[in-house]
Amino acid sequence: MKETEEVPVLFETDDRSIAYLPKYMRDTDEPSGVNTGSAYHKVLELLDYEKYLSVDEGEWAESVANDMEVCKQKGLLSKEYQELVNPKRIVVFLKSLDQYFPVCPYFLRLKD
Repeated sequence: MKETEEVPVLFETDDRSIAYLPKYMRDTDEPSGVNTGSAYHKVLELLDYEKYLSVDEGEWAESVANDMEVCKQKGLLSKEYQELVNPKRIVVFLKSLDQYFPVCPYFLRLKD
């Protein structure tokens, strides 16, 4: 390599006293995919699925939102997790269960 050739910049800073952090490890205001996924999993863990057998399908999103609020008040779900979860996406998941898992006893009965 000739001395006059420029070396490509590998790091965002030339200051070697500052540790380089990959983008996914930096503090940002945006929730990470990991946090969002964890929030959805926590909500799915806390839901009482039998309850949805007696709730009209059109009211599921409101019911999920109410259940999330109750879980937050009981200290089972953090405010941050509650804000990350869209109840309508939980409903899409609930409706898909009987399609992908036809042996699921709760959601098979929903079609009756």
